[in-house]
Amino acid sequence: MRIISNNKTTQELTVIAKKEEPIVEQPVAQAPKTNTGGASNKPSDPKPEPKPEPKPEPKPEPKPEPKPEPKPEPKPEPKPEPKPDLGSISVPGGIPSGAKLIDANPEEGFYNFSYNKTLSDGAKIEEVTVSPRKVAVIGKDKNGEMIFAYPEPGGIRYIFVHPDLSPEARLEIGEIGREFMSAYGYTF
Repeated sequence: MRIISNNKTTQELTVIAKKEEPIVEQPVAQAPKTNTGGASNKPSDPKPEPKPEPKPEPKPEPKPEPKPEPKPEPKPEPKPEPKPDLGSISVPGGIPSGAKLIDANPEEGFYNFSYNKTLSDGAKIEEVTVSPRKVAVIGKDKNGEMIFAYPEPGGIRYIFVHPDLSPEARLEIGEIGREFMSAYGYTF
C-alpha cells in the first residue's frame, strides 16, 4: 500500500513468518516522488508487490508398519540311522583280550574297538578300527602326540604327524593291526 503525504511516498511491507508468528510491519526507506508531467496530478495505481509464498512445512512420512516375520516352518528332525545292537554282533576269536566293540557296520565290514594297551616305550593305544582293506591303530605316543597309524605290508603309514615311537613300539603296532585284521579274515 502506498500513502502520499506532502509529495512523499511511504511504503509499508508485510512480513509473513512461519509457525503463525505475529506479523511485524516495518517501514521501507522513503523516496521522494516527482511529477513526471502527466495529465493528472493523481498518483498512478500502485503495482502490487509480489508476496513471498509461505513454504509448506515438510510432513513427516508415516513409518511403515513392521511386517510380521513369517514363522519358520518346523523342519523335521533327521532321524538318526539305527545303530546295530552291538550285543547282537559276534566278535570273532583272535581279537586281542580287552578289546571292546564300540561301533560297527557289518554290511560294510567296518568294526571299531576300544582297546587300551601300553606299548614298550610308554605309548598308549586307545582304539583300533578294522575294515576289509585296512586297519587303523589310534592312540598317543610317549610325548602325548597323536598316533594315527595304518600298519601295512612292509611298514606303518602315519596320518597327521609322525609320532615319537621306539622301533619296538612300531613292531607292536604292526602286530596289533595284524591280529585284528586276521580275526576278521582280512589281509593287508
